[in-house]
Amino acid sequence: MTASVASHRATDSAATKRPRRIARLVPVLGLAAALATAGLAAPIAARAADAHTIVVGGLERSYLLTVPRSVDPATPAPLIVALHGGGSDANRAKRYGWEPVARREGIIVAYPSAIDGHWNDGRGVYRYRSHRENVDDVGFLDALITRLRRQHRIDATRIYVTGASNGAMMSFRFAAESRTRLAAIGTFIGNLPEWMAGAASANPPVSAVMINGTEDPLMPFDGGLVNALGRPAGRVVSFAETVRFWVRHDGTSPVPTVRDVPDRDRDDGTTSVRARFADGDAGTEVIAYVVDGGGHTLPGGVQYLPERIIGKTSGDFDGIEAVWAFFQAHPRR
Repeated sequence: MTASVASHRATDSAATKRPRRIARLVPVLGLAAALATAGLAAPIAARAADAHTIVVGGLERSYLLTVPRSVDPATPAPLIVALHGGGSDANRAKRYGWEPVARREGIIVAYPSAIDGHWNDGRGVYRYRSHRENVDDVGFLDALITRLRRQHRIDATRIYVTGASNGAMMSFRFAAESRTRLAAIGTFIGNLPEWMAGAASANPPVSAVMINGTEDPLMPFDGGLVNALGRPAGRVVSFAETVRFWVRHDGTSPVPTVRDVPDRDRDDGTTSVRARFADGDAGTEVIAYVVDGGGHTLPGGVQYLPERIIGKTSGDFDGIEAVWAFFQAHPRR
């Protein structure tokens, strides 16, 4: 495919497991040399957490906005746009865990809602209204960010998008097609939709951190059909191919530095590694967390459905905090 994206609108036991985990990520990237180197939190009080609407493309769209008391009106603040998963809405995204981080760090967080609960990430699942009507969610998010920059003192070098599952896939599409200059994206339990994998984006490089589980029963780690609780929901490439897309887009080193994530919860049935692809264009980096044994869950989050439906939740690290640490380290240059 040659069409552009825009045209488509540390323990011994952990160390022993590393070759199996990384073998699923590295060879597809052509990185055999790397082998040798081998939550849903409750909302908190904020100064503003209001519901808003904006009309984009003839549709009235809604979003929640959190402006914590820790935001200094005289100082430009970071902006995070947090995208919910499929079949959900802004209220659910608000419980992912960004609220405590926003209060502590002085971040403005916007939680937009998709039409009928599903972002148009391009998979072509036509039982979803946004896919069937080809809703311009890229345009919606662009318009939302533009409005927020007019209404608040936003640091233009620290605008970030994050999302889980369908929200992760929408984050990928937005980074590739948006007119907004993003600093970084952070995704959970989402792979690149197949249609995007062979496409090229003319957008500038953008740092990316991605966190996926190897035993996700809904989002196939090795690619294929997405399982929407028993119903097919379009096709995605593997997590390894997803990482390679951003490594190629950002021009990072193709050989990662790999380290184990400390196995803090020995009883959760998971261990994790972190692969860092450095030295990208304009100071960008790509980081991939592979949660071996992890399911369709946020590390450090809650087991929101039974393990037989969504798989295991890792307690070894806090995914939201890991993404925020990445965002802090990667303003746009």
